[in-house]
Amino acid sequence: MIDSRAGRVLDPGGRMMVDGGEWRWIAEQATGDRDHLLLASSVPFVLTPGLHHLEEWIEIAATSMPSVEANSAATMPAEPIPTITRS
Repeated sequence: MIDSRAGRVLDPGGRMMVDGGEWRWIAEQATGDRDHLLLASSVPFVLTPGLHHLEEWIEIAATSMPSVEANSAATMPAEPIPTITRS
């Protein structure tokens, strides 16, 4: 079982289900004289294309928006916001 839920690489422009080291380990385990070999992923196969496109969309949206840190100084009030207390 390949646990591809926690091992995904989500770098911009370089998403992978498992990182290079994990894939080399999988390839080493799958190499050899075998009559049968079954590899399975922890992500349902029907869900995978949808997740891929959703992550791609989120990546595009996140990289095209200004960062929160860059906007925080401009949007923060100069003085603290007063709190309302009940008496």
